[in-house]
Amino acid sequence: MNRELRSVIDRYPNLIQPESVELFDQGQGFSGAAIFRLTCGLGEFCLRRWPINSLPESRILGLHRLLKETHQAGVSQLAVAIETTDDQTLIATHGHHWQLEPWMPGTADFRENPNTDRLHAAMRCLAQWHLAAGEFQPRADERQWFASMSDATSPAVAERGKRIRKLQDGGCDAIGRAIAQSNHDEFDSISQSLLNRFNELAAKVADELAGAASIRVSLQPCIRDVWHDHVLFTGNEVSGLIDLSACRTENVATDLARLLGSLLSDDSAAWATALDAYQTLRPLTANEQQLVGIFDRSAVLLSGMTWLERHYLQNIRLADVDRVIDRLKHYLGRLDHLSSLIFG
Repeated sequence: MNRELRSVIDRYPNLIQPESVELFDQGQGFSGAAIFRLTCGLGEFCLRRWPINSLPESRILGLHRLLKETHQAGVSQLAVAIETTDDQTLIATHGHHWQLEPWMPGTADFRENPNTDRLHAAMRCLAQWHLAAGEFQPRADERQWFASMSDATSPAVAERGKRIRKLQDGGCDAIGRAIAQSNHDEFDSISQSLLNRFNELAAKVADELAGAASIRVSLQPCIRDVWHDHVLFTGNEVSGLIDLSACRTENVATDLARLLGSLLSDDSAAWATALDAYQTLRPLTANEQQLVGIFDRSAVLLSGMTWLERHYLQNIRLADVDRVIDRLKHYLGRLDHLSSLIFG
């Protein structure tokens, strides 16, 4: 155990001092991120090292408060940060931020074991989270990330439109040149196919986002990166909802599109079933229902491009290339389906 890790663990109560420490995940290209699995007499815990220069400390601490309050409101699937011996939930040392939380039980295996009960459980959990998070009262220094409001435009509409324009205005050309100069391996081949599909579909999706700028909805804290691998199941019940680090003010449609796209791909009947289950707890307005589809289509277009930008333009090393390739294949399949819907 290195000195930095030891100094962090020593900040916690004696009862949590581990018998073993395992590096569980070092991320997929995010500099400095790591997850350690700690085992002690009280059970298993997750020690998270945030990426260097990732989020402001006040945003992380605001997220800790949000998770604690939503957990107290009944969303038991959340991991709440544990306090140090001096009552802190975040440790800053050697340029990193660290936090400790319970290791949530279960497995992210919906695709391997899909059924209606599990889908309903995931939708109920997400709806319960949205209802609880919508009641959160942020402090003054947290409002820029976790405020709620009515009759607003979703920030994601403008953000995604801007990303598409940036890629169209030179980003795609730069990626294409980098692919041409690369090793021509499986990753490069899939990347070229993704790039081709992006160039084919970008204008249509950008036009749809431009039209969505007039859609008014309510905003509240949303997870924004709730997807297959972050929803853990024990049997048919959700036992863990993990990694809410991207949480920020948005409309619930972003979470629905993100989760359902990752769980169900393009199964329209299953999407309808899932949305019905969600709305038994948290009804959607007509505008929100419209945004779910818009956000899914723009996510299909942009998700794979995120990895291409990181690898080819930002020179970020991919820690698990095979895992990334599997994700890119998923995105490519959904792009092919989107192309068939748009162009027939």
